Formats: sequence, C-alpha cells, structure tokens
Amino acid sequence: MKKRLMITLGICASTALMLAVPATIQVAAAEEAGEEASLTGPAKLLDTAELLYHGGEWSKAIKAYQKAYNETPATSPYKAEAALGWSSLLWQQGSYREAAKRIDQALKLAEELKFDSAIGRMLLTKGQIEASRGQLGKAENTLTICVKSARDQGDQAFASLCSINKRLVRQLRGRPVGPQSDYQADITQLKSAGTPLSVGSSLSRTAGFYEKNGDLDRALALLKEAQTHYDRAQSVPAKLRNRMHIAKLLQDQGNHAEARPYLAGKVAQFQSMNNRPSLIDALVLTAKDARARGQHDESARLYARALSVAKQTGSPTLIARGHMALCEFDNPTQRASAELSKSTISHCQSAAEGFARLKIPTLAARSNAQLAKLYHASGDLNRASTYYSKAIQTMETVGVPGTADAPGIAATRANLCQVNMTLETKGASFVCKKALNELQDKRGVDPAMLIATQYAVGITAERDGNPANGLENLKQAAEMAQKLTPPNFRLAADAHLRRGIIYARARKATEAEQAFQKGLSLTRAATAPTDPLAEVGVQLRTQLAQLQLRKEDWRNAQSTLRALVKDPAASAASQAWGYNALARAALKQGDKPGAKQALEAGYPLAKKSGDTDLIKNFEDNLKNFK
Repeated sequence: MKKRLMITLGICASTALMLAVPATIQVAAAEEAGEEASLTGPAKLLDTAELLYHGGEWSKAIKAYQKAYNETPATSPYKAEAALGWSSLLWQQGSYREAAKRIDQALKLAEELKFDSAIGRMLLTKGQIEASRGQLGKAENTLTICVKSARDQGDQAFASLCSINKRLVRQLRGRPVGPQSDYQADITQLKSAGTPLSVGSSLSRTAGFYEKNGDLDRALALLKEAQTHYDRAQSVPAKLRNRMHIAKLLQDQGNHAEARPYLAGKVAQFQSMNNRPSLIDALVLTAKDARARGQHDESARLYARALSVAKQTGSPTLIARGHMALCEFDNPTQRASAELSKSTISHCQSAAEGFARLKIPTLAARSNAQLAKLYHASGDLNRASTYYSKAIQTMETVGVPGTADAPGIAATRANLCQVNMTLETKGASFVCKKALNELQDKRGVDPAMLIATQYAVGITAERDGNPANGLENLKQAAEMAQKLTPPNFRLAADAHLRRGIIYARARKATEAEQAFQKGLSLTRAATAPTDPLAEVGVQLRTQLAQLQLRKEDWRNAQSTLRALVKDPAASAASQAWGYNALARAALKQGDKPGAKQALEAGYPLAKKSGDTDLIKNFEDNLKNFK
C-alpha cells in the first residue's frame, strides 16, 4: 500500500491555547464560587487574545498577545502567560525562530516569578518548537522534563500531552515508544479533563491510533465524533484541522468526492490565518484531489507551492517532507517506461539527505525506497538495487515496526528481489527467500507481489545452483497467478516453462513434458502474436520439441514442430530452427522427401534471420539431397 504523506511534523496540535488559558480558568473559578466573573487589565487582554485565536483571527490574535505581553508588568504571571500564548501561536503559524525566542522569555519569567504551575505547559510548547525545527534530541529531553514537571504540579492533562508528543518524537527518531497501553492511558487522561477541546483532542488522538493500524472506518467515526466537540467549543482552528484530517482519511480510502466538502476552502482559510504548517497540508491534500480529477499539472503546481511554503518556515523537517511529496509525485507504476526528470531525482535525494541529517531514519528509508522504485521503473536496475538495499539496511538497523511513514520492509525487499533476479546477482536467492517469508507473515499483502516473489525464488534458486529447491515455488506461482483477477497467464506459463527446463536438466522427462504441456495449455489465452504470452508459447514449444527429439519421440516431436513453424509469434530464426528439426525427425523415420521439403521451406527463413551459422547448416544439409 502506498504511504500517504502529510507534510507537517505530526506533533500533537493541542497546545496551551487549546486546553488551558489562564484568563478563562479564572472566570470559571469565579463562577463556581458564586462570584461575579469579570476580567480586568492583563487578564482581559489575554481573554481578548484567546477569543481571537479560537475565532480564527490570528493576525489580530498575534497583536493581542503582543499587547498583553508589552502592557503587563514583569512582576505579573500574566506576562509569562502572554509570552506562552504568543509563542504557541507563532509555532502554529510556522514562525519557529520567533516562537523559540518567546517561549524562552516565558520560561525565564516563570522561573523568576516562581510560577511553577505553568512550567509544564511552557515546556510542552518548547518541545513542540524544537521538534518542528528538527532538533529531535532536544525535543525529547524537553518533553521528558515536561512530563515530570506537569505531574509534579498535578496537571495531568498536560502531562499526557507531553507524553504523547514525546512518543511521536521517539517514533520519528526510530526508537521504541513503549507499550500501547501507556498511549491509551494518556488519551484517557486527556479526555478526563472534561472540556470540549480536551475531549475532542482525545478522540482525534484515538482516531490516529486506529488510522495507523489500518482501521480507517473506525478512525473516521472518531474524528466525526471529535468534530461535534470542536463545534461545541467554537474553536475555528480545531474545527478546521479536524475536518482536514477527515478529508485525508477519506482520500486514503479513495473517497475523493466525499473528501472534497471537508477540504473545500481550507487553503484560503489557513492562508488567511498565516497557519503555514496547516496550509502545507491543505495544499498537499488539494494536490492529491487534483490528481484524482486527472489534473496532473495543477497537482504538480500545488505540490511545488507546498514546498515553497515549507521553505518559508525554515523548518528542515517540513522542507524534507516537501521534497518527499514531490519525489513521490512521479508514480512509477503509472509511468513505467517514462524517463525520470532530473527534478524528481533531485527531490528524492534532497528528501533522503534531509531526513538523514535530521536523524529520522524511517523517512530517510522511505525516500530511498521511492528513489529505488523510480530507477527500477526506468530500467536503471543497478541504481535501483543500490537504493533498495540502502532503504532495507536503514530499516533493519532501526528495527522499529509499525510507523506510519516507514516503507514496508517486506515489499522493499521483494522489489530488490525482482531487480537482483533480473540482474542475475549472485546470492539473489537468499534475498528472495527472505522477502517471501516476510510477505507470507504479513496480512493484506498484494497477491501479485507475493506471486512474483514466489516466481523469483524459483528462478534464483536455479541460478544459485539449487534448482530443485525452487520447483515448488514455481508451481505455487503458476497456480496462484491463474487465480488472480484478471489471471496472469504469462507468469503462470513462464513458471511452467522454467519447471520443465529444470526437470529436463535433471533427466526427468515425464515431469518436464507435463510442465511444458501445462504451460502450453495456458498460452491459448494469447490475444495477438505480439502478446508476451504468445512469446512464452514459442519458448514452450521449442523446449518441448527439444525434449521429444532427445527422447526420439519422432511423431510427437513432428506435431510440436509443425505447431511451432506455424506460430505467428515465432521469429524467423525460431521457425527456421523448427524446419531444420522437422527435417531431422523425417530422416529418422526414413522420409527423405519430407526432410528435403522441410529444409527448403526453412532455408528462406534462415536467411531472413541473418544467423550465419543457421544459414550454413541449411546449405550443408540441402547439399546432401543433390
């Protein structure tokens, strides 16, 4: 299954702005105590900024946070909160350098004011900024401290958010993320906060769990449930992001028409908010929709724009993902014979190099695997083998299964098997057998890939000196290929051809003839002489005739050879060989006129083939009849 790419880092979007704003908390506490709820001074400035944020008026919200920060005395915790809100919004807009500056100000103020209850929330934002800037090691350390700090202050909701984000960072780094039960416990804790935003966030995170495990229907149901809570919260950014996530899952299911209402207007909305990370994702999804409509040029333009926006943020992760989106834009299964553009190669290489520098091994492997596919499709098999091997080596080194971005190691090794089989690389049978075992251990494997790998195991076993070991694989490949929809008769017939050759070399004539006959029975499905299946039929008849001649089964050999010389798919050389063999069979039965007739019929074909040895053979044999 092709992996779906969201360019943004994937860090949980729930922030201090989403789940806890001091001004709002202050009002709620006052109302619970039966007091009149009113906001003045710094609290009112913060409340104004929060309302603008949730209303989607981010340009005004930025100014409001800035005003709250500038007009609040340094002795007030509200100044630290204003810096936190300002930083968090800058992060969401993709202004990472400025966001880092503001979060450091917030932490410094909190420490000076001994505002310990806010430290956990601030460390969450700091860790998110570091991750977005590609500083994954720093981000993991920050989020580890964040978990402890938030728990020490009894802020379990933010402790859970820190834990979820730490898990995502470790996953990007290709490191173990711990038991799934911990993740579920964090989601449960997040939900227990009881606000519409916290409940919506917990549902969307649970949806992410089902999405990664392939249960897209369940994930969609949870996202739609989350949408009702975001609607109740009247938070424009939360609603927009969740609807875009729904659109993504619908596209992943192939339901592009159903996804369009959820995607409609998102590019313009995120652009108006200067929410560049979300704008990038909206552009990518819109590009995929354009491609689904057949608008290839428009799709390419949107992908290029997404990369351009990523470069504006300065985030090495977003930039690398932008290159990867354009790298994956050229689908080798759709353009198998097309020349690769230099730009496509460049995007793949830039993505692989970028992720390698960021120490995100799964995405580096994915980029190299895609580059290998492109070289494979264009026929540059040596480079394809190099990049498939590089991707596999990275994945084996990481050894962390189940990441959404990682290419399937079984499928990648199966592709390497096909390349090495064609190149006749020494030791290819080991690669192919390992790929087959991995595919057989997986669920939902593409049957065509499994069959091709079975076939390759049979072929490479023979080449590596163990032909008998591959006979069963070739038999299974032939049987499975006939059950495909539509059936792959060419592969099935070719598998029987290979089986027959192996049996013939082992002097098992009966088994060889049966294999050749099975293959020939399948070639009747050929639709034209140019059909590749028809060419396999020529090879089967040639091999069967040779076997019958060795057995001195002259009558059956003549029958096979007559079919060969009449086969419109046979080349002039094949037909000439057939007539020469017919002459031999006729002589062995004492039919000199028949032998001469066969030689005279084949001689023009020998000359047409241009094979000097074959021509001389005919001329020498014909002299014997003068």
